[in-house]
Amino acid sequence: IPFMLIALESVDLVVNISIVEVFSSLTSDTNISNIARYGSTIAAYNMFLDNPFLGVGIGQFGFYAQYYYPAWSWSSLEIMNWGNSAGNIWPPVFNVFLQFFCENGILGGVLFVAIQVDLLYKSIREALSIQDVNLYRLNSCVCISVISCIALGFSTQEIFWGYAILIGLMMKNGVVK
Repeated sequence: IPFMLIALESVDLVVNISIVEVFSSLTSDTNISNIARYGSTIAAYNMFLDNPFLGVGIGQFGFYAQYYYPAWSWSSLEIMNWGNSAGNIWPPVFNVFLQFFCENGILGGVLFVAIQVDLLYKSIREALSIQDVNLYRLNSCVCISVISCIALGFSTQEIFWGYAILIGLMMKNGVVK
């Protein structure tokens, strides 16, 4: 932890970004971007509650999001753009787990979570049994990536697809079986 704090302060000195301000902005209720993210996440959650069994359909969040955004979230320009019926900008959910649940219902969401847990279990099991140092390091990176992505909830689909490609390559090369 002390090393991380020193590293963060070093970044602050080099690029003139206050790490403390960045982290404190995440909990700000006046930050317009936070309002958009929270509003979008709440919209996905409420969408799931209204369609718990089958969801609204794969990739359909954007068609229904405007009906689920909380009233307070419309103060964000991003929400106004995403909620515009012209559909020029596709609204993000900012949590792939929640997106799977709202678009695929409980069955699709649980299946997605089960795949992640199974992958985590297998990658840890493989990491503990590998004798080759380089393969061990590679698998350890996979384990850390899986844990990080599960913990973060895949904030965007781009992260998820990069992660999925990484896991596919690891499976192809026998790192994760």
